[in-house]
Amino acid sequence: MTATLAHSRFNAPPFCGTMSKTEQASQREQRLAAKLRENLKRRKSQAKARSDSEREAPDAAPQTDTVNKP
Repeated sequence: MTATLAHSRFNAPPFCGTMSKTEQASQREQRLAAKLRENLKRRKSQAKARSDSEREAPDAAPQTDTVNKP
């Protein structure tokens, strides 16, 4: 999909009222699919950054088992 297919409400065609319901639904689905892909990419990069930072700076204090203490 190219960037020209992902319309926002601000750069949509000027005569949206002349499109059929199926065309409107198709364009909406394309916009939503593009937004979902962008969101997934952003979330994956955020998760990777968190994972990388946790690997670089592990906790200084060792983990203790507080549940099974006598």
